[in-house]
Amino acid sequence: MTGNIALQTEGGDDVGWIGKVEGNKATLALVKGRELKNETTYVIKGKVSDATGDTINVSVTFVTKAKA
Repeated sequence: MTGNIALQTEGGDDVGWIGKVEGNKATLALVKGRELKNETTYVIKGKVSDATGDTINVSVTFVTKAKA
């Protein structure tokens, strides 16, 4: 599998985490100083292709909870 993955704000701004697609998984790594904010909507977006060239767009939306 090849492709890209990124963590973005709901408005489409890149959060700055390191995205990597290898083998059969995609990962996002936190970058110091780029921690998630409370009560904020984020979107994990990516585009991956398999060995035959089939491509899929990925989008997962989540909201962080309020600070306790």
